[in-house]
Amino acid sequence: MIKQLLMSLTFIMLLLTSCTTAQDDAQASPSTTVTEAQAEIDTPITQNDQQTLPSAVAVEIQAKMDALTAGALPPGMVVWIDAPGYRFEGASGSANLADGTPMSPEGAFRIGSITKMFTATVIMQLVEEGVLTLDDPLAQWLPEVAEELPYGDQITLRHLLTHTSGLFNVVEHESYYADLFTEMVVDEATGNVTLDCVARDPNDTLARYVYGKE
Repeated sequence: MIKQLLMSLTFIMLLLTSCTTAQDDAQASPSTTVTEAQAEIDTPITQNDQQTLPSAVAVEIQAKMDALTAGALPPGMVVWIDAPGYRFEGASGSANLADGTPMSPEGAFRIGSITKMFTATVIMQLVEEGVLTLDDPLAQWLPEVAEELPYGDQITLRHLLTHTSGLFNVVEHESYYADLFTEMVVDEATGNVTLDCVARDPNDTLARYVYGKE
């Protein structure tokens, strides 16, 4: 923000300077100067231009992270802040409880359901662009998935985004944890067990989950 403000002020000064120069020197080219100034303003801030957060802010963030990891959970965490003009990379706790390896900012984590936010954001962008609508049936975009699901022809994108599709949460099924890496993989591939669990009518059984209803 500060950099862009300074660039804007520079642009104004260049405009004023070009006008004065044009009066004093017939060979001057104000349009060229203005174009170069505008190009500089439009240049995005690069990673090299980014500064670290003020030390007091960084210390406060790190202290809060350390306070959280001091308990049993979570054992470790990574925090990245990437804001216009500023960046913070911090880590706290352990990456490996067995050998006490400390966490580093490069530590990798499973992000789990965070992917739902990415997917929902892209879907809403496509809605704005008119590519699809929230009431499109799942079968329109993922027919191979819809045909394997009970009531798959009734499930819409809106159902999926609002968790009102009637699909069973497979991680709640006892066999999911009983044999996570073999039984559930086979069941999903053959369409058994998992699909038996999702046989719920989204327009009936889960109607109580529709927003606005008590």
